[in-house]
Amino acid sequence: MSKHAAAGLVHTRPGAIWREITKNLGRKPATRMYPKERPVLPPNFRGRPVFNPKGGCVGCMLCVRDCPSDAVKISKIGEKQFSATFNLDNCIYCGQCADSCAKKVISMSKEFELAAFDRSTLTNTTDSDPPPPKVAETKLSSEEVACETPEIPETKA
Repeated sequence: MSKHAAAGLVHTRPGAIWREITKNLGRKPATRMYPKERPVLPPNFRGRPVFNPKGGCVGCMLCVRDCPSDAVKISKIGEKQFSATFNLDNCIYCGQCADSCAKKVISMSKEFELAAFDRSTLTNTTDSDPPPPKVAETKLSSEEVACETPEIPETKA
């Protein structure tokens, strides 16, 4: 007996799959049509860490010390002014930096779409006002893109 048959993965009757198909026809799909349908995030979701420079960071370095992946760097930029650098490619989004911050200038945002092609873009340095929250962009369908693409005039050689 093969390992697939022993695990019950092989149907012995040729039409056995039809019973499964008809049983599941009336069910809702288990997946969402992302990004068309946005996920509902729980209230304690931990996304990208955010540093608020106007929050009164004192440079205690507790966040740097407590980060298990060495993803947080705090540097002094002036008298009683500090900037934070988050290496998002190292970050495991545990929220330990936000929990250990005495002044609560680090918080975890709800931003979770952090994929990038270039690893150097995953370094986030905050030394001024925090960035405004992103507004969801509307994606154009391929037909709309084709309609809006300007025509390039042909050149005569």
